[in-house]
Amino acid sequence: MVKESIPLVSICIPTYNGEQFICEAMDSAIAQTYSNLEIVISDDASNDTTLKLIEEYKGKTKIPIRIFHHNPKGIGENWNNCIKKSKGQYIKFLFQDDILKETCIEEMVTFAEINKV
Repeated sequence: MVKESIPLVSICIPTYNGEQFICEAMDSAIAQTYSNLEIVISDDASNDTTLKLIEEYKGKTKIPIRIFHHNPKGIGENWNNCIKKSKGQYIKFLFQDDILKETCIEEMVTFAEINKV
């Protein structure tokens, strides 16, 4: 499959002081079998090492990782900021304390593309 011929998927990760789990979440995002991805981080003014840890992933993958700073206005606003900043045809939320199965995005896109209305 040629990368440009398959839909871009934005993995949206809203964060706030997520240093305890963010590496596991990021590892699962970059381990996806689906190839046309971007990772969009919207951070709600973390004061721990969350952003430092995420920055280190930029050197570990060719997947574009874009980080946006968000003024805290509640969790919903942080989620919405992720969506606004994403470029993908499809969006998959990945919360900082969650992980994705390696084939998650591939399976979701396949299902969505087969069942287009």
